Order: sequence, then structure tokens, then C-alpha cells
Amino acid sequence: MIMKRVLLTMFMMVTGVIMMNAQTCRRCGDTGRITEQCQVCHGSGSRGCNYCTDGYRMCTNCMKEGSFECSTCDGSGKYDDETCPSCSGRGRITCSRCSGDGVVMCDHCQGSSSSSCFNCGGSGLKTWRCPECIAAGRI
Repeated sequence: MIMKRVLLTMFMMVTGVIMMNAQTCRRCGDTGRITEQCQVCHGSGSRGCNYCTDGYRMCTNCMKEGSFECSTCDGSGKYDDETCPSCSGRGRITCSRCSGDGVVMCDHCQGSSSSSCFNCGGSGLKTWRCPECIAAGRI
């Protein structure tokens, strides 16, 4: 127990002397942290959406075709020698998910085609421990 106390006291004395003689770190200004513009988003806080183009994605319901072959008439437009009532004789049914456009609004970015930067959390700034003083603030 006494040995631990002696070692702790010696450690405190040595580190205290070192810290008294240490100079303020020029890179972080004694804070131990560096805040700079995020390099991933160049300070904007946002980045392009990885899931879409211009806020829209391919409709996975109709695979971008905008319509389906009518299952009632098998795409012929006729049912019992009459015009098919399901597709009005066109042989195809308009996709209800994309309204025939073949694309839907991206659910990841809600059509904005950008999302918050993963590196800085949308702030545009990145803070990390100072590598020069190892976050101590003094060298």
C-alpha cells in the first residue's frame, strides 16, 4: 500500500514538472482538439444521395416500364371475344406505384438528391484529437 502511494506521488511530481515546463501546442492552442472543414463534403454538410439520381429511383414494381401485362386478357386486349374490361383493350395496366412514369421519389433523400454528410453529421466541420500534442494541449 505504501509502495503504491510512493509511486503515485512520484508519478504526479514527474508529470507536474513536465506539464509546467511544457509549451502550449501551436496546432490546437491548448485545447487538445482540432476543428476544421470536413474534407468529405467540403464544408457543406451534405453530400449526394447514394441511392438515386436527381431525387428519383427506378420503380421496382414495374421495373421502370410504367405498366404491366394485363393478367385478365394475358396482354391480348380481348376477353371472351370482347374488349377486356380490366385494361380497356390496351393489353397493359398502368403501374399504380409510379403512375406510369417508371420512377418513384427516393425514400432515402425524399427527392432532394442529397443527404447529410456521414463524416461530419451535417455540420460541415470535423473535430478530432490533436495529433501533435496527443490531445494534451501541451508539448
